[in-house]
Amino acid sequence: MLVREFMGTKLVTISPEETLSKALSKMLANEIHQLPVVEGESLRGMIFLKDLVFSAREIGLTKVKRVMRYVPSLKLNDNLVTAARKLMESGVRALPVEETGKLVGIVSEIDIIKNLRPIPVNLAHYASKPVAIEVSDSIAKAIAIMRKRSISRLVVNDNGKFLGMVDVLSIASALKPKESMKVGFRGGEKTGLEQVKVEGFLRATSVLSPKASTDEIIRGLGRYGDVVLVNDEKKAIGIITPKQAISAYFFVEGNVDYQLIGFDEVPESSLEIARAIFGRTIGKFSRIWKRRPRLIAHLDIYDRGGRVKYSIHASISSDGKRLYARAVDWKFVRCVKEVCSKLERQLEKKKRN
Repeated sequence: MLVREFMGTKLVTISPEETLSKALSKMLANEIHQLPVVEGESLRGMIFLKDLVFSAREIGLTKVKRVMRYVPSLKLNDNLVTAARKLMESGVRALPVEETGKLVGIVSEIDIIKNLRPIPVNLAHYASKPVAIEVSDSIAKAIAIMRKRSISRLVVNDNGKFLGMVDVLSIASALKPKESMKVGFRGGEKTGLEQVKVEGFLRATSVLSPKASTDEIIRGLGRYGDVVLVNDEKKAIGIITPKQAISAYFFVEGNVDYQLIGFDEVPESSLEIARAIFGRTIGKFSRIWKRRPRLIAHLDIYDRGGRVKYSIHASISSDGKRLYARAVDWKFVRCVKEVCSKLERQLEKKKRN
């Protein structure tokens, strides 16, 4: 399937010279997380809601060109796999489709999910641990947690039991400024959002049992953009995003040599470093083992009194051989290096034996 067959063509755009306030209004009105930035008919970049929510700029005065990002574009004749790969590598929710410098469409992760062929894997196993807040918490706290963890959605609990979900889109209306209001915080400056509770900004999501089938999960992702797994005690125990489903597809189909589970919260710059480290480790194993190995890594992130701690357990396998390792560290990249080093030391030990 080609991009031209499934891309979105109802385009909402903005110019580089318009304000962030105008961009925010357009995203809220159309319930979207991003806008292509165009000048005439020429594509100049993209602006993302997540960046606006986390920004400390005065959105009534700042121009779009100060915040827009340059992202890779798709072509009309790119196939589905190419589009999915570019989307995964970019770390964003959607990419523009460009032809001879002109914006002609947009492809979102939901477009990809809806058009992937059935995935022969249990997606519930790929769920990551949800980051949660209480319904009595403030919008300010929600933004602070999302900014710190580099995520765009939070589970909302009521006394520890699942109640709903908030994300940057559902809370963005609370951020729409009066003339002097700012989105986010500047040097810890309070903006009044400490008094606004998340309770009034819950949004719908797909709530499923941990035993849900892959088909049920795919349908939930296509409708709501995420799936929360809730157990019999009404506790949210996992969350599945479109990127996790797309990543699982690539791994099962053999298009990638590694599967990273729970890495959605990691900033793209750090994730790029992690991919390179995992890739080097796979390369070392492939020189020893007959068939190129497959690596699966699970990341857990813990909040320890305001500090973030990382735990990674990984396995690498090929031709019936499998090795395991685990690492814990306060630094993400250091944790990745340590778990890979442990796997490599096991390989060296087996070579000597």
